[in-house]
Amino acid sequence: MARNWPGTLAGAYLLGMRAVSALPHMESMRINGWKLERPATNQEDDDDALVIMMILFLAIFGTMAGIGVVFLVLYAVGQLVQRARRFVLGLDEDGMSERMRSQLLPDEDSRQSYELARAFERQYPYGSVDTQLTPEQQTLIREKGVDAWEFDVTLDVNAMLQSKTEVLFMGGDNCVQTNLPLPKSNSVYYFEIKIVEKPADVSLWIGAATKPYPAWRMTGWNKYSAGYCTNTGSVHQNSPFRGSRIGERLLVGDILGIGYQPRSGV
Repeated sequence: MARNWPGTLAGAYLLGMRAVSALPHMESMRINGWKLERPATNQEDDDDALVIMMILFLAIFGTMAGIGVVFLVLYAVGQLVQRARRFVLGLDEDGMSERMRSQLLPDEDSRQSYELARAFERQYPYGSVDTQLTPEQQTLIREKGVDAWEFDVTLDVNAMLQSKTEVLFMGGDNCVQTNLPLPKSNSVYYFEIKIVEKPADVSLWIGAATKPYPAWRMTGWNKYSAGYCTNTGSVHQNSPFRGSRIGERLLVGDILGIGYQPRSGV
């Protein structure tokens, strides 16, 4: 009897499955004294899980949207406060009053250079000139590598191009940029500038700036630019008035390395 028990149970289970399958509306039935129950369906559980997932999704989406709205409101309020502060105190875009500008720009030439640069920024706002690499420029970079870059000396700059990467400044305030912008495909780009010759009374600035950029201004003095002053070791970003000293004074023979992260703008 013990040997026949597993077979009897298996047969009853299979028979019960067939019976329940043939009679789907029956909750249970008896066969040879065995009570067989129809397996419970999972449809209701699946519906409940779907409803819970939808509620969680809507809750998360609503929370993120609420946070975004809060940030937008705070940003708008901050902008209004800054504008109101500038208006009340008579500050310009650099946060400088007329008295402060007079102290930092002591002579007429420096004040005229500052005002002309501000007019240049208004005439050529950021994005007014397409600085994206063209397909032809990308092909040139793939073929020549770093040799594709060279300094671009325009007619409004008092300088002479001695080689592709060597510039001789002849006097006055001049800014020279390269023919190609830095790409954005890699996370970091790096370049070096070597000081070959520099009189003691010359102020040399090295950095990066978007195009177009006023040719008579040092990099770091105007918007969307950063520059290292080799005379003081300070870095200016977007303003001639505020700088942070991060290094030392550079002399002839020194090499300055500059790294740039295009995705973060650092």
